[in-house]
Amino acid sequence: MSHGLAARARPVVGVCAVLALLVLSDGATAFAAASPSASTGSQQDIVVLNGDPSATQVQQDAEADGATPERTYSYALSGYSADLSATAKSRAEADPSVAMVVPDHSLEFTSFHRVPHPRGGGAVGNNHQPAGLPDVDYSQFIPTALERMFLQDSQLAAVNGGGPEANVGIAIIDSGITPNPDLRIAGGVDCSDDSPPDLSDPISHGTEVAGVAAAIDNSFGVVGTAPGARLYDVKIAGDDGTLDLSNALCGLDWVIAHRSEISVANMSFEDTGDVTNDNDCGLKSDDPFHMAICRAYADGITLVAGSGNDGIQITQDEVPQAYPEVITVGGYDDTDGLPGGHGSACGDGFGDADDMWATWSNWGPQVALMAVADCEQVIANDGTIEWDSGTSFAGPAVAGAAADLAAHFPYMSPAAIKAYLVLTATHQVGSDPHGYGLLDMARL
Repeated sequence: MSHGLAARARPVVGVCAVLALLVLSDGATAFAAASPSASTGSQQDIVVLNGDPSATQVQQDAEADGATPERTYSYALSGYSADLSATAKSRAEADPSVAMVVPDHSLEFTSFHRVPHPRGGGAVGNNHQPAGLPDVDYSQFIPTALERMFLQDSQLAAVNGGGPEANVGIAIIDSGITPNPDLRIAGGVDCSDDSPPDLSDPISHGTEVAGVAAAIDNSFGVVGTAPGARLYDVKIAGDDGTLDLSNALCGLDWVIAHRSEISVANMSFEDTGDVTNDNDCGLKSDDPFHMAICRAYADGITLVAGSGNDGIQITQDEVPQAYPEVITVGGYDDTDGLPGGHGSACGDGFGDADDMWATWSNWGPQVALMAVADCEQVIANDGTIEWDSGTSFAGPAVAGAAADLAAHFPYMSPAAIKAYLVLTATHQVGSDPHGYGLLDMARL
């Protein structure tokens, strides 16, 4: 079987087998992907086809091999996912139109710790804001973590309490985004396995990530590093927080289809299964995830991921963090929004001191730079401000910074954006044994 990944003209149908149109409360549109059928006891597989078949041809090829597609992919790659019987899988593997057949498998969100504070009580950080109150009840403040990275001094972000909104799109490939007046949701797709489709966020992860990247610059709540950027809710996890590779491919397929509107994609999840970065867009290792990442990258989408929270060195088996096309962001500890190491402990359960490399953050040569990842003041899915910690929130801070660059310099490539963020990061910022720089919004 051949492994071609040539540039292709893309069809206008067949994106994740779009079946339904939902309308959000603010008028934004959201497309719902087909949900897999009930399990038949057969193996869920992802089939990648050679060349550039039409959506109709994909369907016909699948049926010829005895498969009924549950999702079809037309932009990230050409192919489909399906429950394949042993006979259907053998036929697909022998089909000359098939490049690879890969078992579907589970992915997981990079874990995060909610900081335990009573509703409305306590205060952490230079801005001394309590947790647990509704977002709309706060006079706008810059979260402590983003203060430490000098968001208040950024000319591109230009935080002033009144906008304007960043003219750029950020895809949040995550657990959904629950609508909030401090978030500008422009649309999205439900690539989860839930039925009926629902773009809201049952576990609060995606909503919190979205606010770090793009909370609106207005009179209330918090503000993100790309204030008011258009948010695209790419939901890939079910109500129980579970997600599979086929979900992630559906999300990337939709993002690439909307590449004229989306400049940056944030991925606060990881695949630690039997996958290896081959530094060749998945062609050597039969990795459709890497194929999709490379397609997005080639189409000008900047991809960002948190490094993970296991305190280990990233290997070639941790993806998307190990993919060279991705900006992988490590975690830094700060509790008072100021340099100098004088802040009190965060109380997030990780136990690190102020102004130091987060010892619980994954590290390695794949990490490009750091962002503050502890005691992040975020918008939860119940509309309140909470404190959370984890590299899930370092990634979107950098995604927002990348979006600021894309908004003001639309011809910057993903490679150039990554290089600029690394070049302008601040070194010698406290205890950092790895020598990574810390995102410096004052230099953007």
